[in-house]
Amino acid sequence: MYHLIADSGSSKTDWTLIDIEAKEIIYSFTSEGYNPFFWNQTDLIEAFQKDEKQITTICSSSAISNLYFYGAGCGTKEQQFYLKSLLKKVFSTAKVSVKGDLLGAARSLLGKENGIAGILGTGANSCLYRNNKIIDQPVSLGYLLSDFGSGATIGLEFLKLLLTNQLSIITTNNFIDQFNLSTEDILQKLYKEEAPNKFCASFAPFINKHVNIDDVIFEMVTLQFQKYIEYYILPLKHNKHTNIELTGSIAFHFAPIIKGVFSKNNLSINKITATPSAGLIEFHLK
Repeated sequence: MYHLIADSGSSKTDWTLIDIEAKEIIYSFTSEGYNPFFWNQTDLIEAFQKDEKQITTICSSSAISNLYFYGAGCGTKEQQFYLKSLLKKVFSTAKVSVKGDLLGAARSLLGKENGIAGILGTGANSCLYRNNKIIDQPVSLGYLLSDFGSGATIGLEFLKLLLTNQLSIITTNNFIDQFNLSTEDILQKLYKEEAPNKFCASFAPFINKHVNIDDVIFEMVTLQFQKYIEYYILPLKHNKHTNIELTGSIAFHFAPIIKGVFSKNNLSINKITATPSAGLIEFHLK
């Protein structure tokens, strides 16, 4: 009996096929991120069909009894029902469950323990998780309004600094050498092309590389993580013993700075992971 687990953010989806009886991973691969806010129905179905075709190189899709899909943009019942209906068109024999990426993060990080689970990847989010359920969470308004500390928001703030000539000459020249993007190119990507959040987040590795050599970048990133704490952590932390754990590419790669900002707020992080995948596999194998 096979179960298929999908951890889908805005940038990528990690698929893992597991054998429940043998309790082992059979196959894993990565595809595009499937946030339904940035995809139309036809393209989503075609993308899922492509993923299903890749899986059938290992086993027949009819051998998959359960599909657990945790996705960015799937926090509401309406979005869950919508995505479930599309997945059922492709994985017709499987029992399909669609939940938000926030529940996926909580299950991955905390398992059956209580605490605060936070996401810092392309987007940002958090929740208070107790008795295997999300019992409280801040309102998530996306990268333009509330995704403080996320790759998309950090990238957007970086571009503002770049285009208003506030970065060091070294950083600016390195950016030009690496990306060869004009102001017009950047504005085209932001205002006229699809998935501007992913475009902004794509600069996270460059930002991380320069964060310790450009004071302006360091101050911007530090402020973003402070805002993340104020918006996503402090409203949920009811006592000093509340366990805090984070997952996501930004959380993982900027961990030293994040831990420093948390420490200044008299907070500590018990665990940081790059993705929820390993924890979700462990959760579903138990």
